[in-house]
Amino acid sequence: MLEAIKTILEQYTTEPVTESSRLNDDLGIDSFFILHFLSEIEDYFHIRIDEMEYETIITVGDVMDRIRETR
Repeated sequence: MLEAIKTILEQYTTEPVTESSRLNDDLGIDSFFILHFLSEIEDYFHIRIDEMEYETIITVGDVMDRIRETR
């Protein structure tokens, strides 16, 4: 799962990606691109993340948790 997320994130950052990486602070992804990234996550993993949850997704680990929760 982490490798797939890293592959998607390659479009948005050149920073190293770990589970604890913060999307904005560590990877430098602004809120506009976070929305695009989460949309790609939804498409890739065939899940839905409620838009109300978007603001609680801070780290790559948070993304992984949402994927696990919706499967």
